[in-house]
Amino acid sequence: AIQSEFQDAKGPSIICGSPFKGIALPSIDMDFRALGRHAAGAIIAKGHSHIGFISGKEPFPGDAKLLEGFREGISGSSRNVNLRVIRYSSPRHSYTSFFKRIATDRDSTTALFIDCPYQLLNLHGQAAKIGLEIPDDLSIVCLQGTDFLNYISPYPSRYEFNTKEMARKVHQEIESTVRGDSRRKHRVLVLPEFYEGQTLKSINADS
Repeated sequence: AIQSEFQDAKGPSIICGSPFKGIALPSIDMDFRALGRHAAGAIIAKGHSHIGFISGKEPFPGDAKLLEGFREGISGSSRNVNLRVIRYSSPRHSYTSFFKRIATDRDSTTALFIDCPYQLLNLHGQAAKIGLEIPDDLSIVCLQGTDFLNYISPYPSRYEFNTKEMARKVHQEIESTVRGDSRRKHRVLVLPEFYEGQTLKSINADS
């Protein structure tokens, strides 16, 4: 609704994030599709062939591209990879039954990609309650880092923005808009840097 309001006002505007369908405003956004491809490749390269993709039940525009890129990364692999998509519906979404199946070998998932650092904290807490060890029992990669992840052990594998580079791109787009350059539908995509951390573990390719 906010994006539509700015678009209807026809004034100079830039979206820092993903435009919704039907929005033609210029934007500076994460390259979710490329990130998804890279994340799938990084996990598969560690020998994982049963992977879970965790994201919100009502995804934002960039989330759909993230999953699309993740599927592309899997389809581009020479290995036979099984993907399980899991949607969380609240900040305290329960993964208890899922974790119990992994702990009792009734679920073969060995790695998870998750779209939210706060949901990652939820995962850690629930896994610890049933004695599931990360990454020995389950590897995890997070879409993005945030300050509190520095206090989680083992140190999470995640993607990080170069904030200075992002600020520079925002400034360039603002200057261009002020000059009156035509920016309609112009999109700048930024790819964060991957930090392997300690939660993505190599496993036997035959497991």
